[in-house]
Amino acid sequence: MDHGRGTSFFFSNFPPDFMEADMWKVFQRWGRVSDIFISRRLNIKRQRFRFVRFMGVQNVRELEKSLSSVWIETRKVIVNRPKYNKTVETSKEWNVKQKAKAKVEEKQTPKEWLKQCYIGRVSDLRKVGDLNESFILGGYNFIKIKYLDGFHVLLLGEYELKVKEVVEEKKEWFDDLFDTIVPWEDQFVVVDKLVWVRCRGLPLILWNVDCFGKNAALLGNLVEVDKATQELEELEYVRFMIRVHVGCEVKLSSYFKINRILYQVSLVEECTVSKHHLYQGHWDGKSVEQFSYIESQASFVSGECGIDDGEYVYSCGREELGVQIAKIG
Repeated sequence: MDHGRGTSFFFSNFPPDFMEADMWKVFQRWGRVSDIFISRRLNIKRQRFRFVRFMGVQNVRELEKSLSSVWIETRKVIVNRPKYNKTVETSKEWNVKQKAKAKVEEKQTPKEWLKQCYIGRVSDLRKVGDLNESFILGGYNFIKIKYLDGFHVLLLGEYELKVKEVVEEKKEWFDDLFDTIVPWEDQFVVVDKLVWVRCRGLPLILWNVDCFGKNAALLGNLVEVDKATQELEELEYVRFMIRVHVGCEVKLSSYFKINRILYQVSLVEECTVSKHHLYQGHWDGKSVEQFSYIESQASFVSGECGIDDGEYVYSCGREELGVQIAKIG
């Protein structure tokens, strides 16, 4: 029995064009459906997982047996239960409980609820965009993922369920998703941020990851290159993401010489970062031409960004060239 919280099942082996509206029509025959979700990711058979939650289930095993006999067109549906069987309250039940707790929660401080949280770190940004989906498919949809900027996320458990219990019980599962996952510490602070930068003035002959990395190095660390830049769909400017200090907004105007011709390149931080576009891929082009910076001027809106006045040694190929960095304003 689901005790009013809902019973979830995961399905596969559907026809590719079988969408959510079609699923509602089919599964309403077997019970009261509250949620349907279709994964963006493909499994090993190049099929999408589907998630259905039923309310008021009296006999879970009997329902699972009935669902295992469902055919869609010429395909027999494959059904599975979540790996983690603790279920979640309905939104109505949650709202009632929240009202009952309102007076108590007013007295809580952020420190108290943060003690129940965990901090996860990823080095591969592709994982950030897929975390919520991974938790749903893994049966842990009571854990909410909050992006903290940089490479960190906050894991917050809902209702009476605690993140600690799941992390300790399913350590290997979490280790596959995160480089590190640790309990919340009051001293924790995000010191880096990820920003998209638009680079203009760079000759097309130098549109390669080596060149982008050398430009990004004047401001921070290159993280990724935009898909439109990789595929040469957008030629107005180069767009890439860099990691810089959290208090730093950067505008950079830099000069470099190619075959004795002087070029001016500008790098400007975009005003906003699209969180759903966190990862788009990396450029895999090869360096075509040696280039050397001969003079730079940088304007820092706020923060130091780790660059000091004086000579900056820039390594390019077999040469090391001195670059004069001047702060303005």
